[in-house]
Amino acid sequence: IKGFTTYCDISKNVQRSQAFMATRTGALAKVIFTSFKSGHPNAGLKIEIYQANESYQPVGSVLSSTLLSADSISWAPNIITIYPKIPAISGKRYAIVVKSASSTGCYGFEYNDSAPYPGGGATYSADSGGNFSTEINRTLMFQTFIHRN
Repeated sequence: IKGFTTYCDISKNVQRSQAFMATRTGALAKVIFTSFKSGHPNAGLKIEIYQANESYQPVGSVLSSTLLSADSISWAPNIITIYPKIPAISGKRYAIVVKSASSTGCYGFEYNDSAPYPGGGATYSADSGGNFSTEINRTLMFQTFIHRN
């Protein structure tokens, strides 16, 4: 997609996160994230949802977790859809965390460094999620769908 670049580093120690602000109260029905695999990962790709703080970092306990098998992930960037079906509150920040226990290969993502997402941002962890650093102006390719209750 125009303006987005691909990169592959999600693996055993590296996690990526994209925070967003809920624009309405309801159920977080669907999350779309663009990913791909490279180098034959030996573990699946996990997508988790957390609350996020003002620095867009995931905090607290996991609200939703979906594990996708390596076989279900394409070699080319492709849309992945998960269905968290968790409550979302208007004005609160949430974080989509993408990670893998793979010790070989990696999972990739698409990002844009010139179009910061209002109300959210991307973060990076190189220590298996122990600490996340904010990536200034970076937005990972994602989309959320919140259905009103």
